[in-house]
Amino acid sequence: MKWRRSPRVSGFAMFTFMESAIPDQMHRELLYTLNEVSALEGFNIAWENRTRLQFVIANLHRMWGS
Repeated sequence: MKWRRSPRVSGFAMFTFMESAIPDQMHRELLYTLNEVSALEGFNIAWENRTRLQFVIANLHRMWGS
């Protein structure tokens, strides 16, 4: 008996699992909101205030990150 190979099925499947660095959902939502404010303000926000906002976001991310 000869060995036979099954016909190849066309298609592609990929599965991804992503875990957030911030486990608490409320903390994630707060960071998302702060980043959204930063993005929506764009160039309308003063440089000093943008720097302070980014400083707060980064420190909260470090504090709440796992």
